[in-house]
Amino acid sequence: MGASLVTDLLFEEIHRKVADSIATGEILWSSNAARQLKEAYFGCAFTERQIEDLVIGLASKAGVPVEFGHP
Repeated sequence: MGASLVTDLLFEEIHRKVADSIATGEILWSSNAARQLKEAYFGCAFTERQIEDLVIGLASKAGVPVEFGHP
């Protein structure tokens, strides 16, 4: 898998997590999401912290409530 493909898949998964939170009305736990995504897409160039920042940014734009840390 090329780095570009992994990055594309990572972004798709972040969007999916945000969409799931919208559909369920649940809070998105950014740290948990970032950890899960880093484990699933370990070949991506982003650190777990950078992934968390992406999750927070996309969720915020979509109006999804985000919690930091772990539940």
